[in-house]
Amino acid sequence: MSKARDIVETLRTVLVDGDVTNANFTGADLEISKGGTGASSTGAARTALGVAIGTDVLAPDGDGSGLTGVDSLPSQTSQSGKFLTTNGSAASWGTVAPAGLVLLSTVTASSSSTVDMETTFDSTYDEYIVMITKVTGSNLGRNFMLRTKQGGAYNTSANYKTHYVLATNTQTTQSTNNYTNIDSIEAASNIHNTVGRELNIQFNISNPASTNNIKMVRWSGMYYHENSRMGHVNGAGGLDGGITSAITGLRFYMDSGNIATGIFRLYGVSK
Repeated sequence: MSKARDIVETLRTVLVDGDVTNANFTGADLEISKGGTGASSTGAARTALGVAIGTDVLAPDGDGSGLTGVDSLPSQTSQSGKFLTTNGSAASWGTVAPAGLVLLSTVTASSSSTVDMETTFDSTYDEYIVMITKVTGSNLGRNFMLRTKQGGAYNTSANYKTHYVLATNTQTTQSTNNYTNIDSIEAASNIHNTVGRELNIQFNISNPASTNNIKMVRWSGMYYHENSRMGHVNGAGGLDGGITSAITGLRFYMDSGNIATGIFRLYGVSK
């Protein structure tokens, strides 16, 4: 029992006579000599310590802009699903790309006669992907077209060949479209002009910077046909005639009228 009494006496000495007093448990000041600040409120304690919220420590709703040596964070408004990144001098929000893809550029169409994708078609990537969403035409029933840029200009000569297959929910067989010696690639036909019935389509381009192979583009997409049939299209096309010049751009347009709406994103596929 003597050992137990010794322990109790030690605890009593620490709690009552040592660094922590009974007064601590009733909200009174904790003396500086006993490990406190001499203040009974958090505000007074911060003042005694020389600590200011927003300058020395982050406020509960602060962005860090007032802290010494700490950069402020960009606004989170309308940035859902993005990640925080930096260019070495300033923070910003980045878009999360599908695994293995690097977003290179984004173009938003709005009554656009053409949409040109010309950013970074080079040997950095062996494969490039253009993901296109929410495309409508200014006119009902127009065709979605494509040209390649080679030798510093978009090729309009009658050297394109294309083949694509279209299937809709009302067809028992697929329709096949083959074109040769035309001045552009037809990727999808009879596009709708109503929001909610858009064309969504993806184009793949392999080795665009090579000068050793004839350039081909392949695609796959889905959309509402002009008569409101649901359609799915797969195709491939490119320049014939022995043209092997590097591709430095892609131009999208309607065969008549404008691209009323659409978002065009160019990705490089990581090696």
